[in-house]
Amino acid sequence: MVKSKLLYEILSNPIRIKIIELLFENGSLSFTELKNELKISTGSLYYHLSVLSEFVEQDPKRKYFLNEEGKKLYKFIKEQKK
Repeated sequence: MVKSKLLYEILSNPIRIKIIELLFENGSLSFTELKNELKISTGSLYYHLSVLSEFVEQDPKRKYFLNEEGKKLYKFIKEQKK
């Protein structure tokens, strides 16, 4: 599914986990909605979204959502929390 280094990079950061969870739970969110929910800087959010670029995409309205790999990653994260 995911290269182990990238997976470790994602799972070792609570902000990236929270982004995956927020997008799964809400379907899609704008950059501003994510930024306000996470209470992080613009630059920080851009960085985390770039790390998650294999899992997160934007729709025509520029809202972020999980692609199929992102949904698999969400399920993997939930399994690890059990």
